[in-house]
This record gives sequence, C-alpha cells and structure tokens, in this order.
Amino acid sequence: MKEAIRRKRKQLGCLPRSKYDIIVRCLNGSFDVPVKKRTPEENNCLAMIRKRKDFELGDRGSLLCGGKQVLVKEDLPRFVEKMFMENKGCGARVIYNKLKVNYTGFSEQAILEILYNSKYYHEKYPRFTNKPKPKTITEEEPGKRWQIDIINMKNQSVSYKGSTYSYILQVVDVYSRYVMPKPLKTKSSREVAKALEDVLMVTLPLTSSNVTTDWNLKALV
Repeated sequence: MKEAIRRKRKQLGCLPRSKYDIIVRCLNGSFDVPVKKRTPEENNCLAMIRKRKDFELGDRGSLLCGGKQVLVKEDLPRFVEKMFMENKGCGARVIYNKLKVNYTGFSEQAILEILYNSKYYHEKYPRFTNKPKPKTITEEEPGKRWQIDIINMKNQSVSYKGSTYSYILQVVDVYSRYVMPKPLKTKSSREVAKALEDVLMVTLPLTSSNVTTDWNLKALV
C-alpha cells in the first residue's frame, strides 16, 4: 500500500540551496523562526514537508526524499558534467536514468538545459551556425526558368509496347510549378536530348533561357 502511494506522489522538483537548508533545519529541529516572521519561502517549505511526508535526514545530515538523496539545484550541473564525462558524452535521458537511481530533485528537462548551456557538450557535439539558409527560387513570368532532373525508377520500371522505361525526365516551370515529365529508357545523353527537344516543341514559344539542374547540359549538345 505504501509503495502504491509513493508511485502516485508527484516527483520532487529542483530545490535551490535556500529551500534545501530550510527543510534540513526543520527536520533536525533547528528551525525556530516565529510564525509572524516567516518568509513566503519558509512557509512554502513547511507546507511541502507536511504534504509530502517522505522527507528525512541521512546519516551525514543530508536531505533524503523517498529514500534517495536530494540534489541541490546549484549542484546539479556538477553531477551532470561528471556523468557526461564518465559515459563518453551520453545524452540527457541516459544521465537522467543513471542519476535517478540514487538521487532525486531534478528532471530530464533540467539536465537537457544544463547540457545545452555547457561548453563541454558543444565541444563534443558542435552545432554549425554558418549553414546557408534555403532559398526559394521564384520567377516573374512563365517559361523564364526551368528546373530539370532525372528520376531513377529502376525499382518500378514500366514496360509499354515492347519498351521498358526506367527513368523520368522531370521538367518544371518555376513560375507556374507546371510539371512536364518524359519517360526515358536510359540516361544516355542522346535520349535525354531528344526528350528535351520534345518538351521544347510542345512549349514553344515559351522556351526557357534559364535552366537549373545538377548535371552537365553541355554533354547533351
């Protein structure tokens, strides 16, 4: 029954040093502040003790909650760094699961914030901030710019009238996003050039003078 109640009890949050000391003083009997002179923080700690009922003092006077040692908020970064180094750069969840075996008074989110704000974490996992931002290509009128690529469809080849088509020449008008696909048997320059010629004949007089692609168009000439 007691174990069931303990599982339902809310996990203890991060305690700053001031609250930690107040709770320890309450438990060892050295807290003697008159009721009228108590601060909101002191009243909050007294209410926490009455509500939780699982605070106790360890052999060395350290604060325990649910049988586990309470980590002070100010000391948590030191424990996180030590665990991070001992486990060769593990993540917040691994550190949380290892620490919660013997300690309480912290959350996985708190550990994550400590890691992200630490120098040792970013030395182990550098974050590059000089990456170029993706730029959307636009145009002011149809037919002014095309984007061309070849789609590999070998795993889904289609046979039609005795011929097997394994590629698709994809021609896209940037302004309208209109797609002009052409099936290809191979990626040979002669066949690609013939497919492009067919596209040009259909789209005349809207023939693009600007073409964006990642392969060499000169090889098709």
